[in-house]
Amino acid sequence: MKLMRVLIPISLLIIIPFVITGCRTDSGRLIILRGNYYYRHGEYDKSLLDYFNLLTEKKRSTDEGDAILKYDIGNVYFMLGEFDSAVSKYLEIVQSKEKEVRFRASFNLACIYYQAGDYGKAARFFRKALSEKPSDIDTKINLELTLKKLFKAEEERLRDTGKAKRGNMQNTALKLLEHVSVMEEKYWRSKVSKDTSKKYTDW
Repeated sequence: MKLMRVLIPISLLIIIPFVITGCRTDSGRLIILRGNYYYRHGEYDKSLLDYFNLLTEKKRSTDEGDAILKYDIGNVYFMLGEFDSAVSKYLEIVQSKEKEVRFRASFNLACIYYQAGDYGKAARFFRKALSEKPSDIDTKINLELTLKKLFKAEEERLRDTGKAKRGNMQNTALKLLEHVSVMEEKYWRSKVSKDTSKKYTDW
C-alpha cells in the first residue's frame, strides 16, 4: 500500500503568530497580545491595526521584535487573501537575525509559491527553511512534494515542446513530399511527351 502525503494546509502552519518577548514595554506586550487575540479569533483588521501601530511607535526596523511583528503582519495579509502583501512582508524578514523568524518566513513563502504553482520558487524557499531547521519533517515532506510537481511540470513542458517540434517537422516533411511529388510529376510528364514525340518521328 502506497503512503500518500499531502502538503500540510497553510492555515495550520502560519496561523500562530509569535508572542513577542522582546518588547521592552508592558504596553507593547499588551498590544501584541491583543493583536494575537484578534488574529486567533479571525478579526484580522483589528489585529493588523495593532501590529502596525506598534511598528510605527517603535520606528526601529532592525529590532528582532520588528521582524516578528512583520512576520505577524504577513500572516494577517495571508489570511485576508492579500498574497502579494504577505510575500512582501515575508521577504523583508527572510534575512532576519532571528533563526526562527527566518525559518517561518521562508516556509510560508514556499507555501504561498506552491499554491500559486511557482514550484521553482517554492522549492528554493523550502530549501532555505531546511537550512534553518534541517530536522523539520514537514519541510522535508513539502520539499519532496514540490520537487515532484516541479519535475512533472518540466516533463510536461518538454513533452509539449517535443510535440510542437514534431508538428513543425511533420509540416516540413509534408511540404517537402508535396514539392517532390510536383517535381516528379513534371519530370514524368516531360518524359512522356519526349517519348511520344520519338514514336511519331519513327513512323
